[in-house]
Amino acid sequence: MLPGGRTEGEVFAIPQFSLMQADVEGFLHELRGFHETFRDCFARREPREQFFGYMVGQFSVLERKSIEPMAGQVDGGNVRAMQRLMSAVVWDEVPMRRTYQSLLNDDLGDAEGVLIFDARGSQGGTGHRPLRNQKIPRMASPYAHLPVGPFLSLAHENALG
Repeated sequence: MLPGGRTEGEVFAIPQFSLMQADVEGFLHELRGFHETFRDCFARREPREQFFGYMVGQFSVLERKSIEPMAGQVDGGNVRAMQRLMSAVVWDEVPMRRTYQSLLNDDLGDAEGVLIFDARGSQGGTGHRPLRNQKIPRMASPYAHLPVGPFLSLAHENALG
C-alpha cells in the first residue's frame, strides 16, 4: 500500500491488502467518467488533459507522487504542462466546487444524514487559530503523540451497514 521507505520505523502497523487485476478493471474508465464531469471547469483542452494525467499519476504505484515522475508515467504526460496546471492555470473554482458537491450528494446525500467536517486541526480560515501539536493526555489514548488534524465523518442510520 505504501512504499517501504515511508513505513520504516512506524509505531503502528499499516493494514495491508492485496488487489488483483480483476479488482481494478474498469477503474481507468470510471476515473475518466469522473474527470469528464469537470470538463466545463477548464477553459482549454490542454489543462483539462493534464488534470486527468495528474489524477492517474496520483493513483499510480510510483513512490514519489511529484509532477516529474507522474508526467513521465502517464500517456500524454508533459512535465511543463502539468507544472503549469498546478501553478499558473486558473481553475473555475465555483463550478468545480458545485460539481464536486453534486457528486458527493449523489453518493452520500440523504435528508436523514449529515456529513461532518471538523477542520480545527487544519490551517487557514479567518479568525481561526490552528491547533498544532495538541497533546491528548497519555492515559486517554495511545495516540497522544499525534497532532490534531482534520476529521471527516458520516452520521446516518445506515452508515455502518
